[in-house]
Amino acid sequence: HRAGVCALTIGTVDGEPVLASAGHDRTIRTWHAGTGRPLLEILGHEFPVYELAFGTVDGEPVLASASYDGEVRITRAATGELSTVLRGNTGLVRALGFCVVEEHTVLVVGTDDRMLRLWLLPAGELIGRRELAAVPLAVRVTAPDVVCVATDDGVVVL
Repeated sequence: HRAGVCALTIGTVDGEPVLASAGHDRTIRTWHAGTGRPLLEILGHEFPVYELAFGTVDGEPVLASASYDGEVRITRAATGELSTVLRGNTGLVRALGFCVVEEHTVLVVGTDDRMLRLWLLPAGELIGRRELAAVPLAVRVTAPDVVCVATDDGVVVL
């Protein structure tokens, strides 16, 4: 990277551990997590990238990335090819998390405007919204139907 790194995530691609990093230079880079060997440089965001998450869509590993302008891009983790762009998030995206709802992949997006948005993938359709009392800072899916959200007021919401 040519500027500060703001986000890291780890996942599995083709059976191998992969680390993804992103930041102020608007790039996403992936690395083999065992050897440190560079794999991909993913371009396309117009603003710094602040959040990353690995997931699976239709059996294929994907990487979600969110930039300063609220745009979320879904790329194929093996190739870096753009799959879907999610527009409609307002404010800075602070948290991303994948879950499965009724056999469909859903991306949970938490933003500075205290909203959680649920996006159906690969269609990129907004299927739900929930306003929180505070800004969501982290999203983790602990079971198919349990989403945990940590907020900036010290609360964890289930």
